[in-house]
Amino acid sequence: MKVTIETNAMIRHGTCIGEVLVLLEILNNVNHSQIINSLLKKGYITAATGQPFVTEKKYALIDKAKSLLEDVNLDSMDSNNKESRNIEELAIKLKELFPKGKKPGTTQYWTEGTSLIVKRLKVFFKKYGEYTDEQILSAAERYIKSFNGNYSYMRVLKYFIWAEKVNKAGEVESTSDLLTFIENAEQENSSLDNDWSAELR
Repeated sequence: MKVTIETNAMIRHGTCIGEVLVLLEILNNVNHSQIINSLLKKGYITAATGQPFVTEKKYALIDKAKSLLEDVNLDSMDSNNKESRNIEELAIKLKELFPKGKKPGTTQYWTEGTSLIVKRLKVFFKKYGEYTDEQILSAAERYIKSFNGNYSYMRVLKYFIWAEKVNKAGEVESTSDLLTFIENAEQENSSLDNDWSAELR
């Protein structure tokens, strides 16, 4: 079964995600209480106590439930892509570019397992769009070279691909040095050409 839900499509039809999910639940004869119990047993959700005098039981997602939703979404995107690229090969090449072992002064490894980097790249493509392997590897090489061998302030691979931070307003923002280096590649090349011309003069 393939289900694609677009926000704009729901707006056009005067509905919302909650209504669509309930309709799908009814369409597929889902036993709601049975599913809730199953999710509780698997540790994907937990019962959350509500405000005083509120009898309706509510549930909260555990972190691994968010990972499950992300994995299902990413795998569904892969199945929809008829010309699926070899992201694992790209992940391996990226790992080879970065230093080995742990980042000095931290407990973080410069690179994680290949499968984790693959997942990180899939999220990157979902967030920022598709880029070629050549663009990504070139950006990584230029990023590493920009530190001139002093890697104290260099991000580990997973955070180079993308990272999240909380701003002053308490909102979560995504950043990506990989995207920055990809989009500024032409400016860097132009700068190098200007430096070379200046040397010749």
